[in-house]
Amino acid sequence: MGDWRADLCQRSYAAFRKRDADAAAALYDPDCEWLVGAASAALGETAYHGHIGVQALMSDINEVFPDWDPVIEELRLREDGAVLVRARVEGTARDTRMALHMPQLAQVIEFRDRRILRVTQTGFPPPGWDDASEIS
Repeated sequence: MGDWRADLCQRSYAAFRKRDADAAAALYDPDCEWLVGAASAALGETAYHGHIGVQALMSDINEVFPDWDPVIEELRLREDGAVLVRARVEGTARDTRMALHMPQLAQVIEFRDRRILRVTQTGFPPPGWDDASEIS
């Protein structure tokens, strides 16, 4: 049987791939926070808050990269219960038609009450990667 946190992460990625804001919001705590890190240069925001923020993030991504395709490569569980994500992303910029290829996107995902509370984009590897255990 898989870990519920891994399941939430997979379902979140699937919702973002489908641009399904309602499905994504159902997975997130009402007080969630998404810190986009370096992606703020393309998106114009550094953080998104709450369910409205999740919807705005999805809209902003779609506006900049209409064919944005994130794929989880590996999930690891940190001792504090956070999930560490190694993912890849591909897409094409709407305005410039330039291809985006990010072979290593890293995130730290934290939870509250079996929902996603905070997503923090980091450089790879995310903090605690080497000591975390692989989950599926």
